[in-house]
Amino acid sequence: MLIMLGRDNEAIDWLEEGIRAYKGLTPTQIAERETWDTVIEDTKATLAAAYALAGRLDDAHMMLASAMSSDRMMDFTVRVFLNSIPVYFDEHRHQQEKRIAEGLRRAGLRDHLDERADFHAASAGYLRDAVNTPTPTAPPSIPSNWWSCFRANH
Repeated sequence: MLIMLGRDNEAIDWLEEGIRAYKGLTPTQIAERETWDTVIEDTKATLAAAYALAGRLDDAHMMLASAMSSDRMMDFTVRVFLNSIPVYFDEHRHQQEKRIAEGLRRAGLRDHLDERADFHAASAGYLRDAVNTPTPTAPPSIPSNWWSCFRANH
């Protein structure tokens, strides 16, 4: 909340304390978190934004790199962050969230995914109805007996 109030140096103190709280976890405990649990990575990203907004760009770049080194953040972009802001927030809260997005940009977070990047998303052989998700870079593999399968089904 302190970063939203523009009290970046105080936010840094608390976010750094949050990072220290995770230092006691073993690598196994970190790896065994639920797939949706991105608290560590989100704390690091928010800390990177706070560093950037406070003018500590070297610290911001290093912290963002640490956050983005996790596979859980492979599709995190400024656009994803902005799209996650609930529409029911009032204009003041939207401006606060956009300020954090600006901090993420200053820290070096990309605005959108690289369309040529390989996110190791397997092709399912059909078009997916999804937005802001990684796209497969190759078509699905075709079985060697595809012609007999096709003739049997048509």
